[in-house]
Amino acid sequence: SLGGSSHTLMLACVSPADSNLEETVNTLRYASRARAIRNAAMKNDIRAAGGVAAAAAAAENAILRREVRLLKLQLLEARSGGASGGSQAASENSSLVAGLRKQLQFAQDEKRALSDRLREADEKVFVAQLKADRLALALEQHQARDGEDVAPGARAETGEG
Repeated sequence: SLGGSSHTLMLACVSPADSNLEETVNTLRYASRARAIRNAAMKNDIRAAGGVAAAAAAAENAILRREVRLLKLQLLEARSGGASGGSQAASENSSLVAGLRKQLQFAQDEKRALSDRLREADEKVFVAQLKADRLALALEQHQARDGEDVAPGARAETGEG
């Protein structure tokens, strides 16, 4: 296949022998069509397209970090206030700690899920960009083929002028 995001080199092997005339002409026609294909090499930038998803994930991470800090502060306050309260206060503190640990685990699981979703979204953007590049290449090739269907000498041979 010709085209894509790379430079292309075409070598055509032709022969001066009369027995290879048809094959030489076909090779030269193909090389001429291939020469008309223009490649535009460009860098695929996944981050620009996935910027919205990355910003959303960053905002969610910031919220989760704040929540974790708040929970740690509550835990420290509960520990310092419950040191002289006896066994009932210790029981309340342990239940508070258990609840805070569950919330922390939930926040970490949610962060992991969001990171996975972000990675999947980036992959989808990359695949969509590849498809768009292939379609653009196919369009260029089709336009190049349509422009060369009528050979320059064909009109002179038919007598049309």
